[in-house]
Amino acid sequence: MSSKPKSEPGDKPVKRKVSRNQTLETRLYPEDYERFDRLWRLEGKPKAEILRDAVRDYLDRKENELVGDRETKLEKLIKNGIDRMTKMQARACLDIGTIYYLAYNNLPQETRDEIWAKHYSRAVSRLRNKISQQEQEIKELGA
Repeated sequence: MSSKPKSEPGDKPVKRKVSRNQTLETRLYPEDYERFDRLWRLEGKPKAEILRDAVRDYLDRKENELVGDRETKLEKLIKNGIDRMTKMQARACLDIGTIYYLAYNNLPQETRDEIWAKHYSRAVSRLRNKISQQEQEIKELGA
């Protein structure tokens, strides 16, 4: 392809101001050229415009594929991170359950429910205080 395509029957002048473009030459297989020639005649556009559009479409598609591949890799990394955190959380829950079981079963049987309820209530109260302190700190940061 040259910078000044030859006029062909049916070519319409392109009305846009174009800066000096790079020239690209290529060879086509005869059957591809015949397909291109049929398309050019059907479209009624200049051959150079059809070729520029084809190159642009190809480049857009390839760039989108590359971005898609990058996003797919990122999605996999995120999923792996989430899976890892989920497994860590499950192990922590098992450890807490084991400690809970050992502590509860080693309390005197007559008072274990009362002792457990008392300490559970304290833990809930402590957690509420921590949450309200953090909420206050967040509010102060926003003020």
